[in-house]
Amino acid sequence: GRLLDRRGTLLAGNDPDRPGVRLYPFSNAFCHVVGYLDPRHGLAGLEQADSAFLYGATLDTWDQRSRFTDNLLDARHRITGNDRTLTLDARWQAEAVRRLGDRAGAVVALDPRDGALLVLASAPGFDPHRVAESLARARETGESPLLNRALHGLYPPGSTFKIVYAAAAIEALFTGELACPASGFSPEPGMPPIRDHEYAAAQREGTAWSGHGRLSLADALRLSSNVYFARLAVMLGSERIGALFDRLTLDQRVAVFAGSSGTPASAPGRFVPPREAGAGELAQMAIGQGRL
Repeated sequence: GRLLDRRGTLLAGNDPDRPGVRLYPFSNAFCHVVGYLDPRHGLAGLEQADSAFLYGATLDTWDQRSRFTDNLLDARHRITGNDRTLTLDARWQAEAVRRLGDRAGAVVALDPRDGALLVLASAPGFDPHRVAESLARARETGESPLLNRALHGLYPPGSTFKIVYAAAAIEALFTGELACPASGFSPEPGMPPIRDHEYAAAQREGTAWSGHGRLSLADALRLSSNVYFARLAVMLGSERIGALFDRLTLDQRVAVFAGSSGTPASAPGRFVPPREAGAGELAQMAIGQGRL
């Protein structure tokens, strides 16, 4: 069967001229998520995770049972599998890979209404038509083109993580103002102050910056104020933040596809458990840094 994007664009299908050979029209753009079917190296990605369904070997619906029976009993019948339509968007995925260029990294885009994956891109990639050559290149260059960085790469989340602490503040019924001076905020004695990015930008230009003054939660999130969220972390405390971390399942694998033969999932996050963290570590995590 075929793998299709949400608009019906072909991501994986059969070569009409070479029985048993799969075609991957987008090559390296979808190599990690779609995977490959290779006579020597086997299956990977969704080709592996949904192989039973794609081969027509599942019996979950009447159509699937009918297809399985035809494939099994009628020797003259051309064996057919099932098509799977994904939530991914081929145009956006290809654009994400293009913009990554030669850099190693990942791009993920979600529909916030239902969590649907629209983009799951990873670079560097490989040609799924030539898996053996890709493995040889990996050994020569020291790259890891087979690693799906979108699911298994570990990166500091940076300021995107301020959303988590903002949620903790709202649950604590705090959306008020905190002082955000140019001098920054030291969460622990002797710790270098955490400052806003405008401070460093002014230094580079040889000018002085007066700070944000007092900011509300909404303005702090809009301005991405490091100082505000560092102060907020210390004010909220480790127990409240730890409880939110638990509910967000940040230390667990997150399944992204329930396949007929497997369930691809993300790697769990790594961080100091908030309940074991001091004020300095809580403040660093609030801005997506430290050991997060």
